[in-house]
Amino acid sequence: MDRDTLNKQRLLVLRDVMTLLDVDWSFDHAAEPVHTLFEWTATESSRTFRCNATTNLSSLRFTVQACLQGEPTSQRLGSLDELNAKWGIGRVYYDSEQQHFDISGGLFLGTGLPAPVILRDLLGHLVEGTSQVQKMNVPRFNVTHEPENPASLQNIFDVLVQTGLQPQHRPQLNRVGVRVALSANQDFVFEFELDDSNCLRVGVLENNPVALVNDDSVIEYLQNVNRGLDFGTVYFDRANGRFVFLMAIPLAWFPIDSQIIRWIMQQSISVMTKLQLDMERFA
Repeated sequence: MDRDTLNKQRLLVLRDVMTLLDVDWSFDHAAEPVHTLFEWTATESSRTFRCNATTNLSSLRFTVQACLQGEPTSQRLGSLDELNAKWGIGRVYYDSEQQHFDISGGLFLGTGLPAPVILRDLLGHLVEGTSQVQKMNVPRFNVTHEPENPASLQNIFDVLVQTGLQPQHRPQLNRVGVRVALSANQDFVFEFELDDSNCLRVGVLENNPVALVNDDSVIEYLQNVNRGLDFGTVYFDRANGRFVFLMAIPLAWFPIDSQIIRWIMQQSISVMTKLQLDMERFA
C-alpha cells in the first residue's frame, strides 16, 4: 500500500467517523497524518473545546486541545504523569510545538467503525475529564450501557490461551500475567486486570528493565512519546525506575477476544520497542 492510497483510506474512515458524530467539521490537510477539526461541548461545564481526530486504520484517536493552562514545570509534568499511570483510557501531555496541554484517547478499529454511542462515550469522557484533570484527579469512566458479555479474569485467561500464550493467574494481585519473549531484548510482561469501572486494564513492562534515574528528563521525554501515541499511555514507574505502557478498554465497547488481544500485543510491543531505543540515554 503506497502513501497516497493509505491517506485516501484515512480520509474515508475519518469522514465516516465524523458523519456518525454528526458535528460540523473540516479536514486539516496540513497535519501529518491528516486530521479532522471540530468542536465538542462538555455537558457539565458547557465549555466548548477544539478537538481533532486521526486514524492509522487500526485505531482512531480523539484529541482535546488546549485543555489545561499553565507552564510545563517539572512538578506539574510529574503530577500529570502520575495521573496517567492511573487513567489508561485517556492521557494528558504537553504539546511543545503548540505550547499547550492536550488530552488524547483511542479506539480499536479492527472490527470496523465503532457504534456512534462508543464514539460519543470516548469523546465525552475526554472532554468531561478535563475538569477532573485540572484538579489533578483521574477521570472516571461512566458506563452508558452494560457489556453484552461481561468478562472475568478467567475469561481473559482463556482468551490468552486461545491466542497461543501461556498466562498465569496472580490471585494475590487479582491479575492475569503473561510473558512474551521475542528475543533477548524484546522480553515483556503483560498484566491484565479488571477495574471497578468495568474496564480491562493492560500494563506492559520490560522483564529485565534498564534502571532509569534521571526523573525530570524522563518525564519531559514522555510528553513527546504520549503526543505520538494512538492508544494508551506511557508513564514512568518511579518505584522501579522504568517505563510502563498502559491501556484501559471499557468492556462495553468490545468483546475481549483473540483478535483484540493480538492487537493489544502488537500495539504494546511496538511502543515498548521504540522506548527501548531511547532508554540508555536516561540510565
